[in-house]
Parts: sequence; C-alpha cells; structure tokens
Amino acid sequence: MAEKMQNVMKNLGGKSKALIEEILARGMITESEVNLLRRRLNDGKIAYEDVAVLNDIKITQEQTNKGFEWLNRHWKDLGYREQDVLKNFKEFRLNSFTNNNNFQQQEMGIYNWIPVWDVIAKDGGQFQYIMEAGAPKIIG
Repeated sequence: MAEKMQNVMKNLGGKSKALIEEILARGMITESEVNLLRRRLNDGKIAYEDVAVLNDIKITQEQTNKGFEWLNRHWKDLGYREQDVLKNFKEFRLNSFTNNNNFQQQEMGIYNWIPVWDVIAKDGGQFQYIMEAGAPKIIG
C-alpha cells in the first residue's frame, strides 16, 4: 500500500498532493475537502487514481452528525437492512468516488464524480449509498 501511495503521490502536483498528504496524516476528511476533491475530479485536474489512496477514510464528527440526521429524515426510503444499521450506528466512511454519468457523457469528457459513503453498525452490519436526486440510493 505504501509503495502504491508513493507512486500516486509522485504524479500529483503541488496543492492536490499537499491536500491528500494532510488528509492521510490526519486520518480523516472534512466535508469541504470531499467537495474540493470532487470538483477537481470533475474538472479533470486530478484522476481517480490520485484520490484512491483516500478510499475507506473516516469523516469528521460534524459530517457524521449531518449524514446521520439526513439519512434518518429519509428513513421511509430505506429498507430493513439499512434501518437496522442506523439503529446500531457506529460510523460513516468515505468509501470512494464513483462517476455517476452514462457512457455517452463520459465519451464527451463530461464527468460527475460523487462520493460513495459506507454506513457501519456496531455489530459489523453496513451498507453503501450515494446521494442521487436529493435522496439516498443504496448501492451495496
């Protein structure tokens, strides 16, 4: 893992490299950093491989509280498994980013990278979701 991270970090330039190194050193990512990396991905300033070293990183307590409250407002949209994970909630993690555009849009160079979130329960249960059209879309 360390060798892979070093290879990725060699390809990154200034600000992005410093940002990713800071996030890794802290072991946690903020909401504004997620949004900044997403914007850089969508603008083509960095590649997915550049941010893949952040996969499965913890998020701040403030962001955790915000996400937990948001998911609970969408309780009726969730299945029994997801509701059970929220009842026994432990933490959120940024799983990765995924490109939410179709093939034609990608062929035209249009990207819509969005965060994939892991929701983890105290008993080990979990699910993954993305936010789509203002609601959670369960993807795993």
